[in-house]
Amino acid sequence: MAACKLILFSLLAGFAAYAAYILIRYNTFGRVHEQLPGKCRTFKMNGSEDIIFLPNYNHSIVTSGVQLDVSVLKPFYGSLYAVDMNVDDPTPIPIKFEENYLEENPYFNPHGLSYWIDNENGDTLLYIVCHWMDHVDSVDVFLYNPNEFSVTFLKRVSHPLVHELNNIVAVSRHEFYATNWKYFNSKILSRLEQILQLPFNTIIYCNIKDKSCLTAATGLRSCNGINKSRNGKFIYATSSLGGELIAYKRLQDNKLEIAQTTHIPIYVDNLSVDIVTGDIWAAVLVKCLEMEEYFKNHSYPIPSQTLHITVNDELEFPFTNTKTEQIFQSTTHGAISTSLYVSSRRLLLLGTVHGDMHICHVNYLMY
Repeated sequence: MAACKLILFSLLAGFAAYAAYILIRYNTFGRVHEQLPGKCRTFKMNGSEDIIFLPNYNHSIVTSGVQLDVSVLKPFYGSLYAVDMNVDDPTPIPIKFEENYLEENPYFNPHGLSYWIDNENGDTLLYIVCHWMDHVDSVDVFLYNPNEFSVTFLKRVSHPLVHELNNIVAVSRHEFYATNWKYFNSKILSRLEQILQLPFNTIIYCNIKDKSCLTAATGLRSCNGINKSRNGKFIYATSSLGGELIAYKRLQDNKLEIAQTTHIPIYVDNLSVDIVTGDIWAAVLVKCLEMEEYFKNHSYPIPSQTLHITVNDELEFPFTNTKTEQIFQSTTHGAISTSLYVSSRRLLLLGTVHGDMHICHVNYLMY
């Protein structure tokens, strides 16, 4: 009897300790102070989950209207926007889909986003993670027309490994890496996976020409944002629940090997890479446990922040002597994705899963 009580006490103590760890790890009791990088403008949208910057046109592309619960998809809800950063007061412009793509795919449900500029013919290709009914994912590839702010559908990539994807980075016209951020389809099991921080998530590599995919990296906890260094030497990815930002080296077989890891104390979402300096701009969820309430009520003020992380991608270990500064923090401007337009008018685009997009001037950088 005494042994049973001791076992029960040990289990309860272990559970309490883990619960306390989760509450502290997710910054449940932390205070959030408003910090804007400069003057900001807000644009009403049905979400702006991912944002990329096209350096050849000075355009930013935004995915909007992602529905994470695919059991209740609404038709004609997902869309794309372009932001022309060449003008003084850029505003989101709806992108037109050529050749009846939306009519044939009314449940277009865009999530992560990447691009590739083909230097041989000048094509700019967009790679978009799409979630469909019955937990079927694909990566749809489009040709972008900057003059018409339109896209033309080229091909769809489907594969057994292309499932529960979040974000994507193209590394050539025919190749990309993508993050798998959930192992289970079930809401209950997926929630348990997150609470227990199970290292079941992966990064996949796909070759479109060969119609092949492979698992490139494993052991990640809620693998979310992914991007590449400006010189293509490293693949950056987040193990968000593990509090890690990881720099990978590509191997000859296209699998990934960890070059260096740096600790980020809270949940990192999407990553943007400054094409001039190579630095990383990271969107961060300050209070991760409140995301559940945000998904139920899209007007719920989810606290978030944006970090500027210095990187030296010429080194063997790019996070050597790295410095991190907070650029943005707010409970009313929920930044889930970020994109930096580097010019004399440094502009930061801040997106949300289900809400508005913000364009802010960055008046000052410490590093």
